Amino acid sequence: MLWLGRYRNVLPVRSQGAFHIVSVERDGTAARSIVVLGSRGADAERVVAALARIERAHAVVDHPCIARPIERGEEGGVAFLELAADAVVDGSEVLRLLADSGQKLSYNHGDTIFTTLRETLEVAHRATAATTGGPLCLGQLSFGNFLFSRDGRMWIVGLGHNFPIFTETDRLEGLTPVWQAWEVHAGQPPTPSSDYVAVLLGARSLATFCELAEITQRVLQAATSPRNVELYETVRWFETSFIHLPPDRRPSIGEGIAKSQRLREILGMRIDRDGMRARIAQLLAHAEGETESNPSEHETVTVASDGRWLAVGNGARAKLGRANGLLIRALVAEHQERPGHALSVWELLDAGWPDDDPIPEAGANRVYVAIARLRQLGLRHSIERDADGYRIRPGAPIRVASGAV
Repeated sequence: MLWLGRYRNVLPVRSQGAFHIVSVERDGTAARSIVVLGSRGADAERVVAALARIERAHAVVDHPCIARPIERGEEGGVAFLELAADAVVDGSEVLRLLADSGQKLSYNHGDTIFTTLRETLEVAHRATAATTGGPLCLGQLSFGNFLFSRDGRMWIVGLGHNFPIFTETDRLEGLTPVWQAWEVHAGQPPTPSSDYVAVLLGARSLATFCELAEITQRVLQAATSPRNVELYETVRWFETSFIHLPPDRRPSIGEGIAKSQRLREILGMRIDRDGMRARIAQLLAHAEGETESNPSEHETVTVASDGRWLAVGNGARAKLGRANGLLIRALVAEHQERPGHALSVWELLDAGWPDDDPIPEAGANRVYVAIARLRQLGLRHSIERDADGYRIRPGAPIRVASGAV
């Protein structure tokens, strides 16, 4: 297996599609890095070629958000690429955590994330793509292209081969929403201009997760308040004078950057890198159990019949993500039908991620992380491991609620 003798404390970061990202520690060091590897059933030769392109791109782009290559090789029949980044989640997981917590990012922090992405891509555009001979571009963008460390540091991945959203055969994997300029969607090669369009579209999609009430109100009041007219026209410019225009009529990226800066001046805001990093770190720390429940062995745990939440005693309900909800439903159903019987790691993997087919190592670690999270939320004394896998402890005070949230 890939991890034996090489890595420890393996955590899945992104485990869907044709490629997987895992966060690891090398033996003998506490420093984390990420490993990219192909999924089970992928074309091995194409995976190796894609990893080589990723390695080259990361080697030639000199920017703090681009991780340097450490090692590329093959072990146990699995091709892999290790990169020097201590990331533990991707952007999609950050959005899920925001949604589950009921919190939002500030406009400043959302703006900072996408401004940092744009600055990173500007550096990449000065490098040469091995496949085209032109500027090294991203082309399509998704929240899977963002990775975050526990301390909130942000990394950008996907240059060389956009593995968060493409298979090894250069097809979109279809599991993740993407943003792209219309000419890229039509099959034309990406350019710095099309990358900027993708950045604008991605930033617009983040609006749902940002505090925008005051800004939206000011835009809507443009017709009745002269002081808001410039704000309205500036916001409108990005839609009518950049995103929807063909490449040969599009303004320069420099003009777009100047408009963005003017928008910040009108709103009295600025880029806040330290604040954004601290906000992401706070969100991840909360999710990792700083507020974890620690029930007594005899306290009843109530689980929603649809798996969307659980609650300890008379405490507040803790929302569960889709995979964790499916996994606890499977454990509780087995407990009700065959008390004392355990489900194997692979049965739990099928239950929690029914549409995925990860490599064994990544799949097993998904289950381990999910079980650890469920224990943090209140099932510490209820879930136990035996020789066959995991089960609800016989006699554990588990109650199934008849309704959903």
